[in-house]
Amino acid sequence: MLVLVALGAVYVWWAFNIPYAPRGGYSAFPLLNAPDENMRMEVLEWILEHGALPRGDEPELLDELWGFSYALSVYGSTLLAIPGASIAAALGAGVEGIVLAARLTDVALSVAALALFFRVADRLFALAPTRFLFVGLIGFLPQFAFVSSYFNCEALDLFSVALTTLFLMRGIEGHWKLGDCCALGIALGVCALSYYFAYGLFPVSILVYYVSVVRIRAREGDLVVSRDLIFRPLLVALCAFAVCGWFFVRNLVLHGDFFGTRTINELGEAHAIEELKPSNRVTPQSLGVSIPSMVIDGGDGQFLPWGPYVFKSSVGAFGMMSVFLGTLEYAAYALILGIGCVFGVVRFCVDMARGRGSQWLPLAAGAVALMIAFTLAMALFYSWSSDYQPQGRHVMAAMPALMLVVAYGYGGGASRGKGDGAPVGRHALVDATTGEAREASSVSAWVAGVVLVLWIALFIWVFATTIVPSVAIPLFP
Repeated sequence: MLVLVALGAVYVWWAFNIPYAPRGGYSAFPLLNAPDENMRMEVLEWILEHGALPRGDEPELLDELWGFSYALSVYGSTLLAIPGASIAAALGAGVEGIVLAARLTDVALSVAALALFFRVADRLFALAPTRFLFVGLIGFLPQFAFVSSYFNCEALDLFSVALTTLFLMRGIEGHWKLGDCCALGIALGVCALSYYFAYGLFPVSILVYYVSVVRIRAREGDLVVSRDLIFRPLLVALCAFAVCGWFFVRNLVLHGDFFGTRTINELGEAHAIEELKPSNRVTPQSLGVSIPSMVIDGGDGQFLPWGPYVFKSSVGAFGMMSVFLGTLEYAAYALILGIGCVFGVVRFCVDMARGRGSQWLPLAAGAVALMIAFTLAMALFYSWSSDYQPQGRHVMAAMPALMLVVAYGYGGGASRGKGDGAPVGRHALVDATTGEAREASSVSAWVAGVVLVLWIALFIWVFATTIVPSVAIPLFP
């Protein structure tokens, strides 16, 4: 609880110190504004003013540069911000109060996500230091703190990752009762309204459900194809659609465009400035640059190299990709994360070879790999073919999966489970049954603790030397 309070305080402080200017307004420090926040706020303010949801093609909502509105793409974070923003408006707080209310909604979502990740860690790791390391790796990541402190969709994106992960694990624990299926569907519905780059949760959920339910029912001798492979997945889909379907059906009715992407392109073509029209955008694809070349060297320097910039902005790049950490700080983060990933892969191979750890470990590894690969593939293809943006926030949905590998690499302690093999986390130190195993667990606990201390110390250093100096200005200059 103290960890969540401390992190929440940091996010709130930052929410009060990121400069903001409405469209057409003045900002003395435009490069320190938050990405896309203006366009998201315009949708929120329109809803507050009109008391209704926009079509998405209202002239007053179309951005003067890009020519389209975010009211055509999923905006679950905007809907969640309405209550707080409405109260602020009713109290006469003005634009400042509405912006802060929206930002505080994202702060609350991120703190809630961390609380859910603690629940996930309880089920995954037998060792307390490893559980704290997993959550700390996420919460004390500078970029996570940044996306938690301004109004956009990444906070809801990460909350949906935490919620879906928890309900997948509860489904396995409960042998996929009807309530577990409904809960998973609700979580996926939230995901669908969060951010397209989080949609890797859908193939991950399909993988985890089918593999786990077949395994559980086969062990019980009670596999029913119509019930387990058709009806329950259909129930998940229906619950998800009940949460999010209205948005996509509404787009289909209003624009004949289920996802809204075609309408966004049409509006961009009609109203964007010349260089930002979809037909005129210079992309790696239009210049014949291959994806590997784009990632490594930006197509011989024609673009910023995608790989290095996505890594940097996944760790920490603030403002409009204008405030970066120092070279040594990035090197330190790369060292900690890189070593942890290598240790995680090696530990997985050793645990599999020796039959240690949870019997669900291979499935967990497959889900982690799929989430990371799917999210990276979406971000890569988007940058290559549509709009070149080497931004770490587009791959933030995969960050918890990466941090799980790192925490497992340093701290291990994945519990084997008991009886039916359901994850039990701290409730049973199954692996620490022999003297040798207990000694190994003790070493892992110390390693995880030391890495956590170093990670927090690195965050404090970045906070003091980069974050505070970059926001030492008024919210509304």
